[in-house]
Amino acid sequence: MANATGSRLAGKRVVVTRTLEQSELLSRELEARGATVRLVPLIRFAPPEDPAPFDAALRALGKFDWLFLTSQNVVRAIVDRCKSSNLSFPPERMPRHIAAVGLATAAAAEKAGMKVDHIARGERGRALAEELAPQLPNCAVLLARSDRANPDLPEALWQIGARVTEVVAYRTLALAGAAEQILDEIVRGEIDAVLFFSPSALVEKIGKDRLRQVSARVTCVAIGPVTASAFRAAGVERIIVSQQASVSGILEALSQCWSQEMQLGVKLG
Repeated sequence: MANATGSRLAGKRVVVTRTLEQSELLSRELEARGATVRLVPLIRFAPPEDPAPFDAALRALGKFDWLFLTSQNVVRAIVDRCKSSNLSFPPERMPRHIAAVGLATAAAAEKAGMKVDHIARGERGRALAEELAPQLPNCAVLLARSDRANPDLPEALWQIGARVTEVVAYRTLALAGAAEQILDEIVRGEIDAVLFFSPSALVEKIGKDRLRQVSARVTCVAIGPVTASAFRAAGVERIIVSQQASVSGILEALSQCWSQEMQLGVKLG
């Protein structure tokens, strides 16, 4: 555990827009460095409206050549669904190969008992298709994702010639009132930084105009390039970007921001 004395994060008030379940380690490390952490989830996750396709895919895992894991949420959804459906986990038969986007997703998969064969160097789902392209033609690929996932990955897989089975593993739902809570605290000057983890939480709940106002008053940290792109699509450039979703990557981005007093808009992490 880090010593808070002399930490660049000491005394900083940081809002983490995820649940305790998703952010326990990050919150603990921030607090160890002297930061005050506020958990204000902007979204929640729910099972698919129709779980039948997901269930069928889980029962047939052994028939796939590849399982692509694009986030820690996918790993959690697979484990939870197997348990709720009385399926053993990890199943006796798994796909021949498992690939993950990012170190954090790979770590979650390994912790759950899944052996990861490939970790994408890029932090976008499409990186899996690009990096594994020579191995994927005519391979059966299972892609279990959010109902709001970007379509670029399955499109890239189809172009390569992979046989893609795409199923909804979970739904991403906005939490009413959470964004207003953050905005009120920002207006009162009670926040130094807000960590955003999901593009779906940004424009829908806060709005483009208010996002620009928020970024002018506090340090906004976009976790991952997809979330950063959502900021920029909304016309917000004053952000810090942690390219890695890992705890160490996020801490490094925050530390560099405050230690060097960089102007917002510089890409860190």
